[in-house]
Amino acid sequence: GNTLYGMRTNENTTVIPAVYTSIKHLGKKFDYFIASDKNHKYGIIDSLNTTVVPFEFDSYERLSDRSFVLKDSNGSHIFNAQYGVLFDEVYDSIDTSKPNYVLNKVTTAIKGQRKYVIDTNTGYEVFQLPNYDDDITSFYKDLYVYKSNGKYGLMDYEGRIIIEPKFDKVTINEPELAKYIKRIDSLW
Repeated sequence: GNTLYGMRTNENTTVIPAVYTSIKHLGKKFDYFIASDKNHKYGIIDSLNTTVVPFEFDSYERLSDRSFVLKDSNGSHIFNAQYGVLFDEVYDSIDTSKPNYVLNKVTTAIKGQRKYVIDTNTGYEVFQLPNYDDDITSFYKDLYVYKSNGKYGLMDYEGRIIIEPKFDKVTINEPELAKYIKRIDSLW
């Protein structure tokens, strides 16, 4: 029903008044809470009940160990709870389904008819993928496992294809990869 939520200290001092339809801490390392108002719009407040991000978002979802996706009619935005910043970059959609170790660094996002690899903690576009249906599935140091037309290859951190996507799977074997890259470099 009409239950409203807030927060009190152990000494029963009200820190955040009971004016929110929901409130959830973003994590032990952070001083921020996602809350919803009477209109069921989401925003972000700090532990002193100061509005950090206005209550104008329809939904939210965890993206990385420190970032969250907030969605409104304009698209998907990234809030970084470590810095307390909502970044300006807006995407049509942001992929939150990748494994955590990938999401803590990068994911893919769509804007218009283009797909980008983005930094999950800032929203910064790392590079644009060649085709809309392409994807990155994992990474190792400065290499990304790149998927195109159901086949896998490798890309560098600037989006250059290092190994064409023609394999059914890519397993990164460090010593073998180092030898291969050394050989490739010697051909240049």
